Amino acid sequence: MKSIFLKFPLALALVCGLSGTSRAQVNAVAMAHADSSRFSPNSQGGWQLLNSFVASVNTGNAQLELIVQNNNPVNWGRLQLLGTIKGAMLIPSKPVSVTFNILRNQYQVNINSDGRCYVKLLNGSPPSASPAVIPLRVVYKL
Repeated sequence: MKSIFLKFPLALALVCGLSGTSRAQVNAVAMAHADSSRFSPNSQGGWQLLNSFVASVNTGNAQLELIVQNNNPVNWGRLQLLGTIKGAMLIPSKPVSVTFNILRNQYQVNINSDGRCYVKLLNGSPPSASPAVIPLRVVYKL
């Protein structure tokens, strides 16, 4: 029972200490811990990976979930190379195009047969914040 009471002040101090950190520090920690084993971001294009999940969901389908950010201006009306899926078992045999929505915005995700992933805004308003952060979740045919 004593160990619980000793750990609580330490945890509280850590949480309170984090409240003074900058967004850049928090993002650096998130990027350092992002799972890049199955997705490699297009860092030359300014994309940074905050989180990723790529896995088979059933026979013939896979799921791609990403949270990515870009500190540079992004032309959302054109296809933007986000990065590349790693692992032959998760790459579609032919190019696929799927759409997803974030609130009233509709996006298109293209995944090529070499694993390259692109995103484009189809309808709605582009992200206005800088850096631009976008979460995406799509299921696609292998």
